Amino acid sequence: MSTFDYESNPGFIINRTARSLSRSLDIRLRNRVGITFAQWRVLVLLTKTHDGLSQKEIAEGLGLEAPTLIPILDKLQNDGFIERRVDRNDRRNNRIYRAKKTYETWETTLECATRVLTIALAGLPEDKVQIMKEVLEKVWINLQANLELPNKTPATTTDMVGQKQRLQETTPSHQQI
Repeated sequence: MSTFDYESNPGFIINRTARSLSRSLDIRLRNRVGITFAQWRVLVLLTKTHDGLSQKEIAEGLGLEAPTLIPILDKLQNDGFIERRVDRNDRRNNRIYRAKKTYETWETTLECATRVLTIALAGLPEDKVQIMKEVLEKVWINLQANLELPNKTPATTTDMVGQKQRLQETTPSHQQI
């Protein structure tokens, strides 16, 4: 029987590190802002792309299934971080917008993220950090290129927005039909 050293496996190390980073940021965000890491990811996506994404676009952009996203959006809305507005072109859909509270707490969330990364990267020379980023990016690209899924997650949020814009340009609006 073959053996496999899980703990020295790069996948195990990456996963363990990612979970630790997420957990550390989750704790800091909960204590300072009152949101979870999962909720913050939604706010980051809206900030990086633009307000007015559909729930489906947010789920795709974050690589989540709709049933996982809905409670996250519900909590963000109940706590005053987002607003759901009915899509003018398709009343069956909601568009998600950042609310005033998100703008008021945004800098604090960035301070939380910066602090966690400062702790995580303590003692690492900048050139090693750059190499690590390049290596991890290449690993991610290799995996994305070999996924055999019908609906791949866009490579970046910029790709997601580009896909959305191309779709809007080629699809007649609901009102024109």
